[in-house]
Amino acid sequence: MLQAFDRLVLDPAKRWFRPFFTFTSAQTAAQVIGAITGIIIVRNLTKQDYAFYTIANSVLSSLVVLADGSIGNALVGIGGQIWEDKHKLGQAIRAGLGIRAFIRNVFALPVLIVLVWLLWINGSGIAEIIYLTPVVLLGATLSLANGIYAVAPRLMGHVRLLQTITLAAAGFRLFLATVLAFLGLNAVSAMCVVLAGYLLQFLVSYSWTRRQVEIDLPADPDVSNKLMAIIKRQIPNSLYYVLQSQIGIWLLSVFGTPDRVADLGALSRISIIYVALLAAAENVLIPAYARCRDPARLPIIYLQILASMVAISLIPILITWIFPGPILWFLGPQYEQLPVALLFATVAGMISTINSTTYLLNTTRGWIPPPWIYISTSLGFQGLLLYVIGASTIIEVLLVTIIFNLVQIIVNIGGTLRLIIRLR
Repeated sequence: MLQAFDRLVLDPAKRWFRPFFTFTSAQTAAQVIGAITGIIIVRNLTKQDYAFYTIANSVLSSLVVLADGSIGNALVGIGGQIWEDKHKLGQAIRAGLGIRAFIRNVFALPVLIVLVWLLWINGSGIAEIIYLTPVVLLGATLSLANGIYAVAPRLMGHVRLLQTITLAAAGFRLFLATVLAFLGLNAVSAMCVVLAGYLLQFLVSYSWTRRQVEIDLPADPDVSNKLMAIIKRQIPNSLYYVLQSQIGIWLLSVFGTPDRVADLGALSRISIIYVALLAAAENVLIPAYARCRDPARLPIIYLQILASMVAISLIPILITWIFPGPILWFLGPQYEQLPVALLFATVAGMISTINSTTYLLNTTRGWIPPPWIYISTSLGFQGLLLYVIGASTIIEVLLVTIIFNLVQIIVNIGGTLRLIIRLR
């Protein structure tokens, strides 16, 4: 019994704790810096400007998810078999860049039309729309490229490089936000702060990957075909994931008011700590899962990763439950009336992080549930919740978001168990 406990719990904990803790510490530092940047922005923007900023950020994230199509994590899975061959890895990276650029071009126009519409119905002027649209497109392009160029250091275990990139981008954003706060922040300049961080990440990751991997090569056609096959299976799920992840902002943009959009955007600043946990799992734990070639060990590693994420994610919930006042103070007096919504937002962030982890674990191995199961189950709950609960207040939207993520977690885990059983 003790030997089994050592093998299943203590040994992997010792093996993963140091890199996970190291990366998480750096990510936490970056997220603290990011939180400070977010507080500077939220305290210096009017509620209407912050609503525009929130909408632009949500559309940028949507374009990234749609154009990603799980290519980044699929590339980690493919690269896990060839990462020691710099020639083949370079061809794989080139294939990922080409496929991702193609998918981005397909989705760019409809997504930007949604951006223009949401900004317009919430009172944005033509000048702001003209400025925000290219900033969102360029930010998404840089973010997508960063995800591909980060594959090589992730597979090679260069955690410190990933830390440096993350911390440098966060620090650069903080510097720009501070300077612009004195000069006068608005929605456009706040989005330029976001864009600047992506640009710095791109310059560093591209330069490092170019030195370490042979990327000036034709794309590997076999890898391109594999990635395109994954894209075709994944597009319905990506469309739904965008709906699920951004549904709060979009519903309030359509059925609520700019003030409520700003409130939800401000509360999302608090749950940003979950980004650090997800990034740590994506860059430290999930690559180990991708490299595993023993079918008998896959369920063990899967459960270890999932249990760790659940345990760590509970900490911010306790903090926001016990100390809501001091946390809301940082957002400014415009948001001090939201203690209940703060707790709901934190719970939603926890469940979303766990859902994203199960999703990434599946896509890393190329295991994607049949879209009709994944989407129809969740949409059934979505329709029921919208009918019963509504979508005109923050609490209503957060409840819908929580249930969406819970349904997806169940489907993801069920799909994983089914595929592991078949593989074994």
